[in-house]
Amino acid sequence: MIVELFRRPSVIARHTQSPAAPYIDALVLALRGQGYAAETIKHYVLCTEKLCCWLDEQHLAFTDVNEALVNRYTTGLPRRIRPAHTNGIPHQHAGGPFHLVAVLRQAHIIPPLQPATPVTQGERWLARYGDHLNQRQGAAWSTCRKCLHYVHRLIEFRFPGVDPDWSALDASDIVNFLAGQARHGKGAVKTAASAVRSLLRFLVLEGTVQSGLEATVPPLPRWRLSGLPRYLTAEQVDHVLKACRQSCKSPDRNTAVLLAPPIQMSDALSRNVPKLEEKLEILWGNCNAHARRRFVEVTANFPQECRFVLESLREVYRYDAEAEAQGLTPEARLRFHQEHTRPVMDALQTWFEAQFAQKKVEPNSGLGEAITYCLKRWDRLTLFLREAGAPLDSNIVERALKKCILHRRNSLFYKTANSAEVDDLFMSLIHTCELNAANPFDYLTELQKHAEELAKHPAAWMPWNCRETLAQSGAGGDSA
Repeated sequence: MIVELFRRPSVIARHTQSPAAPYIDALVLALRGQGYAAETIKHYVLCTEKLCCWLDEQHLAFTDVNEALVNRYTTGLPRRIRPAHTNGIPHQHAGGPFHLVAVLRQAHIIPPLQPATPVTQGERWLARYGDHLNQRQGAAWSTCRKCLHYVHRLIEFRFPGVDPDWSALDASDIVNFLAGQARHGKGAVKTAASAVRSLLRFLVLEGTVQSGLEATVPPLPRWRLSGLPRYLTAEQVDHVLKACRQSCKSPDRNTAVLLAPPIQMSDALSRNVPKLEEKLEILWGNCNAHARRRFVEVTANFPQECRFVLESLREVYRYDAEAEAQGLTPEARLRFHQEHTRPVMDALQTWFEAQFAQKKVEPNSGLGEAITYCLKRWDRLTLFLREAGAPLDSNIVERALKKCILHRRNSLFYKTANSAEVDDLFMSLIHTCELNAANPFDYLTELQKHAEELAKHPAAWMPWNCRETLAQSGAGGDSA
């Protein structure tokens, strides 16, 4: 992994001789599993080198590393002071060591962390919310820390000295709390708003607050049209869209903001998610077929466990096939899945969590990695239970992409550009035949048989109307 991250021999040698070298591969794999970008992973590996240098200066062993020691190290790093951040911005080397501690603990190099037993009701809620972020949402360590920090502030703000009663929380409490965070800067307000919105969604799942309260979290007024009401009439939408199209700056962007966020279905690779501009968002769903494939690959080692998972997913796909056979609208299909498929997925999630809670599965085993993959992406894997029209997988897209990949591979062996261009034509015709349920071989054969008619009227010999042309001419051929 070190050779993959760095090119300079001196840097590679320095990291290879570092006390953290045996654990760099595990650190990189863990960061990749959490969706970190390649440059971020490279930066965190450099941070571990700085930590090792500090340990050597302090005459401390590498095995002494724990949260307390890392806190001591990061506290001593200089902070960048800014007018909006009177306490300073953390040093750039302060993020990586905490990920290293998690890897060392997972490798049993340092003793397991004994979590503090929640004493107050507020601490119990924080612990449950932290488990929700870590196990169900698969949030990164830094995201969990920030969310828990601001939720703790919210509890102290709204319920000082008493146990939280979330049923008493209303919109004015949320607005007042976020307004108080403004003194810490715009970045603090944005992070606090995201944390509060995430907490409210968690409380909705717990049945503690009514759905819809999360919509009261005010957006940051950075976009000039953000003052528009949440719901518009048809006439108002047409008027606003017309104004956006006539705008001299970013007409497409302004129009896209007003439309419903599109659904993107893909595997869990972070590079499949585009970097969106402010106020633009998508609904990202993860492919259940990719999740299923992970269990198929370890079926030989865990036959009974994988059988339960695969049979559960078979039920999910069976219900989806029934909805398609009935010709349900996206909204009706959503209700159908919520009624029939949600119990199956809930039971599967409960089974996943029980395997780790009851220590039936080793997290580092093949089955444990497959279960972790699903739990970290559960919200995205179950997008079809919340959004109308969301597919279960990305199979249809991947089938279409395979045509391009196959053609690209075949194009490596043409002698001339003209032969490649001819194959482009045939590949397009063959794929169009498949899309129109026509047999490509029979279709191309009929084109050869009727070359003269084809030259006179090419529009009448397309894959979608070739059958009608043959029937009218009385040729009696069959291109299907």
